[in-house]
Amino acid sequence: MSETDKKARKERINALEQLVWQNLKTSEILAKILEKSAHADDISRYVGVKFWAEISVSRETYKKAMWIQIFIEHDTPVQPVTPKLYRITQDAEEQRLLSERIWDGVTPEDLLLIIKAKADMFHKRGEERGLDIDRDIIIKKLYPAIMEGRITIELLSDYAQYRVTMLE
Repeated sequence: MSETDKKARKERINALEQLVWQNLKTSEILAKILEKSAHADDISRYVGVKFWAEISVSRETYKKAMWIQIFIEHDTPVQPVTPKLYRITQDAEEQRLLSERIWDGVTPEDLLLIIKAKADMFHKRGEERGLDIDRDIIIKKLYPAIMEGRITIELLSDYAQYRVTMLE
């Protein structure tokens, strides 16, 4: 990937983070998330979101997976808040609707861009410094599937996050 392409990808992801941040703020979901968080501060101290990724084996499916998460950032370096929609409502349909409102405007193509960027990060990190053995094994299997589009992307509404797994 050229430096121009990397810059364009980073700019697009930043714009998507801004979009999700606006969705959180304008929908009143942010206030509800912070209200239910044990470690949240005053709403005025939160300044944006960052997309975060984790890789592991899913405890639900036992498949190698990547999760695309939303970190709600504070204006100082403290533990970020994540959307835990199950604290707002136990109703799965309401959680789904809240999740869709949070991610509104992020297209499947945008989501794939985010996923590939995070997969690149893990892949590069593994080559440069080495990941722990489990993560290294997972990314070596998951990375080609992501780059070739052989994946399933599922919205997990209780956390407003996406789970990415390889197609069987």
